[in-house]
Amino acid sequence: MTAAHWASWNANGKTLATLIERGAALELRNAYGGTVLGMVLYAVRHDDRKLSFVPVVEALCRAGAELNVIRTKTGNDVVDQLLLQYGAHFSS
Repeated sequence: MTAAHWASWNANGKTLATLIERGAALELRNAYGGTVLGMVLYAVRHDDRKLSFVPVVEALCRAGAELNVIRTKTGNDVVDQLLLQYGAHFSS
């Protein structure tokens, strides 16, 4: 897991922004095969810490994270609309 994975998983937008500014690789895969965006979308679906992942998702989309890792909606209407706004396509 990279620092960008960690910052995203913990909804730490400030750290993620710094990492993005310094050229963090967003498409590197973690041990489960997830990109940084893929990992945060997993957190949106499954995490019960009540963190706000919206700013993190938006920062990743704005930074050009690959949206082809997205297959299904997250169940969070705000995140799903944001992903659609940046060009994601859900298969279901």
